[in-house]
Amino acid sequence: MPKIMLVNDDNNIVFSLGETLRSLGYTVVRTGGSIAEAVAMAAELNPDLIIMNVDMPGESDAINAAAGIMADTDIPVIFLTSRSQPEILSRAKRIKPYGYIQKNFQEDQARAAVDVALA
Repeated sequence: MPKIMLVNDDNNIVFSLGETLRSLGYTVVRTGGSIAEAVAMAAELNPDLIIMNVDMPGESDAINAAAGIMADTDIPVIFLTSRSQPEILSRAKRIKPYGYIQKNFQEDQARAAVDVALA
């Protein structure tokens, strides 16, 4: 089964999305609560896919971190966010993520985004 790494500082989202992914047959290898942790974990765990929250606390920026992860490891990234402002979408699109999931997602939306990213 494909391994998916979740990067989100909201434990409710991590639990909900993790349960959804597990019910779809995916393995959630680990969750990261910060951008720095996500970057280190990506190289160490080499998951098949990373689902990363755009709105993460800390010094680093999630979109820049995802760009670095994708360049260094070829691991696809899907963004998870409640923000859909044009400037955020524009920045995210520039790095060519494999998807963009809005929070309050439905199971079929998560499944479609993950299936397409892993294809």
